[in-house]
Amino acid sequence: MGNGSTLRSLTTTLIVAAGKGSRLGYHLPKVLYPIRQKPILHWIIDRFVAFSGNFIVVCSPEGQASIEYAVNEGMRSDAARIRTAIQDRPLGMAHAIRSGLADVRTPWTAIVWGDQVGIQHKTLEQCFTEAENQVADLVFPIVKTSPPYIHFELDPKSMKVLQVFQAREGDEMPEHGISDIGFFLCRTTALQETFKKFDPEHYRGKNTGEFNFLPMLRDWSNLGFKIKAMHGANPEEAIGINSLNDVERVERWLI
Repeated sequence: MGNGSTLRSLTTTLIVAAGKGSRLGYHLPKVLYPIRQKPILHWIIDRFVAFSGNFIVVCSPEGQASIEYAVNEGMRSDAARIRTAIQDRPLGMAHAIRSGLADVRTPWTAIVWGDQVGIQHKTLEQCFTEAENQVADLVFPIVKTSPPYIHFELDPKSMKVLQVFQAREGDEMPEHGISDIGFFLCRTTALQETFKKFDPEHYRGKNTGEFNFLPMLRDWSNLGFKIKAMHGANPEEAIGINSLNDVERVERWLI
């Protein structure tokens, strides 16, 4: 069994980073917000660089210049492998992923939300090793959360995604739930096929109207693709940066 690093040249990481920093009182894209004096983007790339040889930062039109400047000035050693793609309108995570997917040329695509700085090396290693061993077309870590913002109802034997509940869309949430940590490792052909086969309108959020990615996961199996949801991540890895309180929690957690 390997350690997942053999997929490095075969993987492109899509960093979904079109969000603004306004809720943090920040004037630049949220992905550039400093955590322990280092931008979120730098944290993410530092975490993934052992497993991914290419990076695409999906950003808004108005955020592109500042992100490219931050890469060229602050990450010169890695700048050649980092590109940007434009999400022309803020239509949701699935729309952002599709905006960057056209530029992916590798067999594997790692998707990470652009505010997930707490993902640990061990968790990435476990997921990339599973992909390396060809066990699934989509691998993603899950954690138990209370109360959940996202909840996956899973088949206890196959770990197939049966249903996805989202608090932001007004779904009735359980007291305790199972959530992702904002990271999904996909076989690129499976991801491309999913976007070709499924009608985006079917995944529009009833509250936000956004084209959501997570509800698509319940239909992957209908196309014959295998999904492996993996236990073992720490709940702190699921913290996304949406408030100053989140910043404080993550800064205490990061090592």
